[in-house]
Amino acid sequence: LIWGYFDQNGVYKNQGYADVNPAESDRHTLRIDSGATSYSVYLDDRLIVQNVPFGTKQNAGYIGLLTSVASVAYDEVTVNSLGAAFRGNYASLDGFTDQQAINGKWTMEGNSLSQTVPDPADYLWNTGVQASQYSISAKITLPAGDSDTGGGFILHMSERGSKKNAYIVRLTQGGNGIWWGSTDENGKFKGQGSAPLQPSKVFLLKVVVDRGKMTVFVNGKEIAANLPIAGVEGWVGLTAYGGPVRFEDVTLEVEQ
Repeated sequence: LIWGYFDQNGVYKNQGYADVNPAESDRHTLRIDSGATSYSVYLDDRLIVQNVPFGTKQNAGYIGLLTSVASVAYDEVTVNSLGAAFRGNYASLDGFTDQQAINGKWTMEGNSLSQTVPDPADYLWNTGVQASQYSISAKITLPAGDSDTGGGFILHMSERGSKKNAYIVRLTQGGNGIWWGSTDENGKFKGQGSAPLQPSKVFLLKVVVDRGKMTVFVNGKEIAANLPIAGVEGWVGLTAYGGPVRFEDVTLEVEQ
């Protein structure tokens, strides 16, 4: 997969390259998100490259399909304004039409979603929504008598099915605190901050994301404001550390 631009003389200038599975053996979904000064490339819901600057001063124009020494079949071609495919309010679990359990054992009953595997590990559920400006909230219930479990949100995921290159805001120590941080390309977590909480097993957690920053609320109280985060968008999901952890009244409000 290559990306680049044609200069004023029609000469192609390459800006990047990535190895992908051969097109003759695998079907691919290619998506381009174009902004005012840059664009991002996704293949099969995986972020390939983000915020590539336009190579020319022109940042608007016609959109087309291109082949190069190949016979290609295109289908489901769509063009939307920024965020048009995802923006809106999702106030019930039924509203997440493309939700997906990444790992763990998730069960849904009405407006309640639970991860029930008790082993201490990170378990992910993806909403199927990708966004740059949004707020997500949920009532999270942790199991009684467990000092290790936690639950929260995974944000700005570059790949839908992986916690690599993402941000996590999660209750920890069985409800005695909350921490936040990022994961690297290998999925290893690096903490960026934490705060103690009044011990409990039931919390209302809310995170407001505005592209490169986020603000965290617990039970209506602001815990941390304008925390810097890399990138401008990504997939949005839930994360549970061990179980059973129950999420209720999950609400995701996505802006234009």
